[in-house]
Amino acid sequence: MKKDLTIKRPQIESSGQDKKYFDDWMNSKEAAKFLSVSYAQLRNLTSNGRIPFYKFGRSNRFKRSELEKVLEKEPRGVRDGD
Repeated sequence: MKKDLTIKRPQIESSGQDKKYFDDWMNSKEAAKFLSVSYAQLRNLTSNGRIPFYKFGRSNRFKRSELEKVLEKEPRGVRDGD
């Protein structure tokens, strides 16, 4: 008999604030998709200290709000003084 090894997120029935807290966390696959980079590129960015992350056991977790700040940090293609 095979066991189902999928990890299920906890059911949140209380406030919308709790749901937002859990929705803010992403695993590496979700973070790479959010940033539109490959998984390997995300690993390079984390090891170079350009992307903040948190360790939970052996896996990395990323906060959506922090990734949004990284994206907004250095805009490209904007000219000053025109």
